[in-house]
Amino acid sequence: MVVAQLVQLLESYNELVKLFRTACDKCVASESISDYNVVIEPQFQAPNRINKLHPLYMSIQFPLMFFFGETGFHLELMLRPTAGSHAGRERKMSMNMYYSYQIHDRFHSYSLMMRLGRLFQQYLVTVYYSIELDRMDYIRNKQKDIRAKYLSGLYDAIDKGDQTGAQMSAA
Repeated sequence: MVVAQLVQLLESYNELVKLFRTACDKCVASESISDYNVVIEPQFQAPNRINKLHPLYMSIQFPLMFFFGETGFHLELMLRPTAGSHAGRERKMSMNMYYSYQIHDRFHSYSLMMRLGRLFQQYLVTVYYSIELDRMDYIRNKQKDIRAKYLSGLYDAIDKGDQTGAQMSAA
């Protein structure tokens, strides 16, 4: 009874729930592999796969936490410039910065998220997984740069004529 009322309430206010229920019906009919992605199939269109970088990813994963289908982290988020060393220029907000801000409990402010018990714990695990997956993607995509920087010190030592590790550490 309570679950049916909750589903009805979510369907009334959250457009993502309608899409999710449609996708859920499709997934029951055929097997799918998700790899922690969400597949959405709008009516009369081809299915779309959204991942951790999509602004609606967390709203789809946790409709009870993001009741109105709020957008979350995406790559276009920028930090406001502040007085100090980076004054006058905007920087991209990292996924870690965004979620750190999201889960920070604030004084004189009611936070529903902090009061959701195990659902909040599940959210934290999903956030952690997303951040770590983003870090691994960065390492995978920047492998040549990382390897070049790592090996540059070795090449410099060889160019200087160092032949043993003791010679390199003494320099």
